[in-house]
Amino acid sequence: MKQHHKKITKKKKWTIIVSTIGGSMIVINSILWIPYGVNYLNLPGDRFVDAQDGWATSTNDGASWMSHINKDISLSKINIPGSHDAMTKNVDLLPFVASTQAYSIEEQLNAGIRYFDIRVVTDPNNTNRWYINHGPAKCYDENSKLLYYDRVEATIHSFLQEHPTETVLVQVFDREDVFTFDNLNFLNQTIYKHTDWYYQTPGIPKLNECAGKMILAHRFSLDRSDGVVIPPCGIDVSSWPNIIDNNSNLIGIVQDDWNCGNPKYKWNHNVYPLINTPPQPNNDKDFIFINCLNATGSPFNYGPLPDPKLMAKQINDAFLKTTLTYKNWYGWYLFDSHKNDLSSDINIAHKLYVTNEFFS
Repeated sequence: MKQHHKKITKKKKWTIIVSTIGGSMIVINSILWIPYGVNYLNLPGDRFVDAQDGWATSTNDGASWMSHINKDISLSKINIPGSHDAMTKNVDLLPFVASTQAYSIEEQLNAGIRYFDIRVVTDPNNTNRWYINHGPAKCYDENSKLLYYDRVEATIHSFLQEHPTETVLVQVFDREDVFTFDNLNFLNQTIYKHTDWYYQTPGIPKLNECAGKMILAHRFSLDRSDGVVIPPCGIDVSSWPNIIDNNSNLIGIVQDDWNCGNPKYKWNHNVYPLINTPPQPNNDKDFIFINCLNATGSPFNYGPLPDPKLMAKQINDAFLKTTLTYKNWYGWYLFDSHKNDLSSDINIAHKLYVTNEFFS
């Protein structure tokens, strides 16, 4: 597909951004220098993919879209929309950097998101619990309460009970600077504790094997310094950006150039080439491809502060204007969200999941 670019406008404006989540949380007032009127990319293509019998173009059934696809297919071959730093709608520090999402987990699930990227830190007051964070910022719920992983998994489990045809990938990354992450204790309190909530067999399942359950994708290693051997569990993505199986075979790759400087570079050099030509899997084996659309800006290219939501506006809009082909394989995608208009995220999730082969 030929790419077309519009000339970048030079207009800029001052914007006052006020962020608070109420209660005793910190209120941060900051002034950002933000370029506006920028349209880096104007790609041709329809807003939604044309799909079989018009089902996908006439229906936006985000809460149960997996009910319409072949159940006897590997999860690696399903095009899955995901959410980068998924729980960061409300944060206590630096929201213009740490907040990458505008919606709650319930809203994202109902919009069709089936892959959540989550960062955790051990609670120093209770080492059997882990709160959600993004860098130095802690994440909070809609009631200004610290958001813990056990509440997130309970919310996803409740959704799956109501929508048993769906499955949800939960990617957990330990981001601890002070406290030592106990991988075995985390597994004991999650996947081993709730055996009916999580798919238990390691590796990549078929949809009919994992429907109604969560799948843990762990970015933390299972290695331990005390010599305790943890058996394989979930999907091991700890070799990120490569994905390696237990036999040291490459079974997946990740595009995750998040610190790329500006949305034009991210789109042209990282995202768009892999939409057009995704890595071709070996048809005899499962192969995972994860295309990360999230990015942070450079002070020299995009104003003095690297606001990921400003980056997301350009990148997500370019994705929405890109033509995708029905029944093509694209992989799993992680997005940031950029505005308080849920229809935008619904469109992004919808645009990707309707490329799967649907059955009425």
